Amino acid sequence: MIMRRSNTNFNSIYPYYLHNNEEFCNYWKKYFEKYPITDDNRIEIYIDFPFCRSICDFCVFGSFTISEYKEYIQPYADSVVDLVRSMKNIFPDRINNIYFGGGTPSLWPRDSLKKIVDNIPAYHNANTITIETHPADLTEDWLNFVINDLSIKTISIGIQSFDIQSNKNQHRIPADIDKVKWAVNYLHEHGKFVNIDIVALFDVSNEEGWEIFKKDLEIAADIHPDDICSSVNFRVPNYYGKSIIYRNI
Repeated sequence: MIMRRSNTNFNSIYPYYLHNNEEFCNYWKKYFEKYPITDDNRIEIYIDFPFCRSICDFCVFGSFTISEYKEYIQPYADSVVDLVRSMKNIFPDRINNIYFGGGTPSLWPRDSLKKIVDNIPAYHNANTITIETHPADLTEDWLNFVINDLSIKTISIGIQSFDIQSNKNQHRIPADIDKVKWAVNYLHEHGKFVNIDIVALFDVSNEEGWEIFKKDLEIAADIHPDDICSSVNFRVPNYYGKSIIYRNI
């Protein structure tokens, strides 16, 4: 779990590394005593689940496959719950954003997510509560869980690319377009904000890659999410040069 204060110079006030829960809690307890939170300067909480079904070649995050590390998943989830519990009386009553990221946060053990929610006193008062979801997890059961049990306000669907061959090459489960359309409509019916993530040059960095990216944007726009978040694949050669082309598109 990571916490940071909005509208401040991150490097000037935060320690580079906190070694254990006690250090983490003591640091933030002293911090909040010294710097009370105001309406204009709130705390953001990022809760990470670093496990995925498979690891995409393009990924730059520190993730682990659930099949190879399955014995670590529950201990990891328990340790995060323990940390949140230890912070229960330290969390401020003003939280700007709570973000469940990863990895693949839609693979969290659900009972652990419920415990996290129950131990953040200001959870339901947060301005935004967001969870990233793999398109393979867009079932009615999962959506009802995040809507009703987690009170999620924003769902970010990690499409990356709709191109089937690109997904296969990247060792990624491709999205079912009809399923994504259904999920976006379902979430809109429940008043939720939906984002779709698209990665430019997800698999190849030549002209074919740009054409795939343009097609991905067209498909995403046709699904009618509230937002489309896109970026250039960080691993492509000449990233900065490709970024100029990306901005022109």
